[in-house]
Order: sequence, then C-alpha cells, then structure tokens
Amino acid sequence: MLCKYIKGRLGNQMFQYSTMRAFQSTYFPNMKIGLSFKKVEKKAKKEHFSEIDSLKQFNTKYITLNKIKLSFKQKILIIRISFILFIYKYIIKKEFAYKRDCVENKYKNKLLKNNIIWKTNGFTDFDLSKLDKNKNIIFYGYFESPKYFDRINKKIINDFKPKKNLLTHNKKLFDIINKEESVCISIRRGDFITNKKYYSEHYICDDTYFYNAIDLMNNKVKNPIYIVFSDDIKWVKENMIFPKNTFFEEGNDPVWEKLRLMSNCKYFIISNSSFSWWAQFLSSYKNKIVIAPKKWNKKNNNKDLYDDKWILV
Repeated sequence: MLCKYIKGRLGNQMFQYSTMRAFQSTYFPNMKIGLSFKKVEKKAKKEHFSEIDSLKQFNTKYITLNKIKLSFKQKILIIRISFILFIYKYIIKKEFAYKRDCVENKYKNKLLKNNIIWKTNGFTDFDLSKLDKNKNIIFYGYFESPKYFDRINKKIINDFKPKKNLLTHNKKLFDIINKEESVCISIRRGDFITNKKYYSEHYICDDTYFYNAIDLMNNKVKNPIYIVFSDDIKWVKENMIFPKNTFFEEGNDPVWEKLRLMSNCKYFIISNSSFSWWAQFLSSYKNKIVIAPKKWNKKNNNKDLYDDKWILV
C-alpha cells in the first residue's frame, strides 16, 4: 500500500491525498492508498476543530488505517531527521525553510531506499527505482505543490466532488453563483488570529488587500457578483465593507459544501490558505481570474502554489 499519517485540515489533506493519488495512478496502479487520521485527531482535540476526516465526504479512493506499521530502520531514520529539523527550527532558527530543504535533499535517497517519500513543502523529483514495490511505501510531509498531480488533474477534480447533494438552504445562492459573474472572496481568519504559533508564521490578508483586489476585479469583470466565504463570517460582516452586489455564505456549512459553492464561482480573490487554493483549482471555468496575495507565509513563501496567470496583490 501507499501509506500516510495525514496532517492538517482539509486543504492540507487534499494536497497529501492528491500527491498519493498521482503516484498511485502513474506508477503504482496495483497499490491501494491507506490513510491514518490519528495525528489529526490529536491536533483536533487540542485546537478544537472538527475537520478530522473530511476527505471521506468526497469521491476519494482510500482505505482508513488505524496504524501504519514502520520497520525499525524506518522509525530510526524518521526520528533522526525529525530531530535534526527540530534543532534547526527551534534552536538555530535562522533560514529554517532553506535548511529543511537541504536536510531533506541530503537524506532523500536514503529515505527512498527505506521506502519513504519525504517532502515537507514544495516540489521535488524522486528516483522511484530505489523503492521496493513489494513493500508498503510511506509518505511523509505536506507535498503542497500541484506539480505532483498536474498529470491527473481531471481525476483529482472528480475525486473532490462531494458525495452528498447540495444542501437545500444553499440552492438560491448556488443558482446565483452559476448564473451570474460570480467572484469568490475567501477570507481566512480563525487560527491565523487565535493561535500564537500560526500568527507568527502566517500573514493576515487585511482589509486593504481585499479592497484593492475588488477594485481590480471590478475593472476586469463586467457586472461582478461577489460571494463572501469565511471561517469568521460574523466578524467579516461587522468589520468590512463590500459592494452592494455581495452575498454571504452562512458560515456554518460543512467544509465539503463550502468547497462546492466556492469552486463553482467563475472568479476568485483568495487568501493565503490551502483551502482557498483548492477552491480556485477545482473551478472548471475556462476564463477564470485569480487574485492572490504576493506573500503566502512568513517562513516559506511556497512559490510552487502560485500560477503564472494569477494577479498578485
């Protein structure tokens, strides 16, 4: 099997699943994908979020595992590299993203020989001939780059169609999204504000960013209709000003429903969040326009997430 302990919330989970799906489809068609959500469960209890296994709400193809068996060599290797990265991140602290990439590249071949595909962020090529296809292959990292799965984009888009039908209370909004020149505005707050660690690592897209993006969109789209989505919709309504032709998603829809509504929009003003990224990626509108923040996060700008056609603000 292709195995992984899943990390993060839905946007992060989608990158990890999509990368494994691409490896399966292209190189290992006879292997199944096995995912464990044990690490997500622990984090969910600590940070009070419910997106533990949201992947199951889509047409995804994987088996849920309780545990993933690692060999003694695999465990020692993972512990060793994790310890080195810990030293760079929390003790040395300087140029961590660069140092992390150096460490991962240094150990890449050794990891592959032990059937581990490891990449925290961004894209890298792997010499898959070093893998033993008769044993489990372990994935480790976030794999936040569309370059891993751009060969199977159609499969990925199909995999992330929600299993459940559109919720009744969203039919009117869904009709507006599909009939009008709909612009998805995604405003990410939540733990970017409340979690000290995340606040120190991520930029917050402020009012100025969104107002400038709206001005740009007004100049590019005739009669745009704005649809606002946020993990803190109450704050957004009380503290921001939008054009008259603006509608708001209720804010309490499940994530699979939010993603359906967002991805059916024609144009996008996104935040620096993986969930925002996936909304625009899943859109099938041929002439879509995406406006995004110039900087993604403070420690690693993750250029692999950017498309050359995006407008950066």
